[in-house]
Amino acid sequence: MALDDGRVFADFVADIVQGRDLQLKSDGRAIRAFCYLADAVEGFFTVLLRGAGGKAYNVGNPGAEISVGALGELLADLFPDPPRRLVLGPRTGAGYLESPISRNSPDVARLAGLGWRARTGLQAGFRRTVESFL
Repeated sequence: MALDDGRVFADFVADIVQGRDLQLKSDGRAIRAFCYLADAVEGFFTVLLRGAGGKAYNVGNPGAEISVGALGELLADLFPDPPRRLVLGPRTGAGYLESPISRNSPDVARLAGLGWRARTGLQAGFRRTVESFL
């Protein structure tokens, strides 16, 4: 993951790794479901090995659904040294694209029917991700 990716999870990880306050370029109300990479890869292989041809499968972790504002607060609590706060930044500028989607959480029932489930929660996934950059 590139820390200058521009999406909220990469921005937050970059802020933590660089010891900054967490910058949020929205009102923080959008809800997203974050999926740890190892869980996603396992989901992709499950589809490849057990899935039916011509069927669509969602891969994601609806159990890790959270508003981006609450995610920022969670990460500030997970990495309290140095103390950091969630700062609402400007919602304009080069590269900023406001999402019209207020909630994005996949229905993974079809994939779960193949025996797959996400194993990594928000805290563990973000802790591992941040620590991989330290």
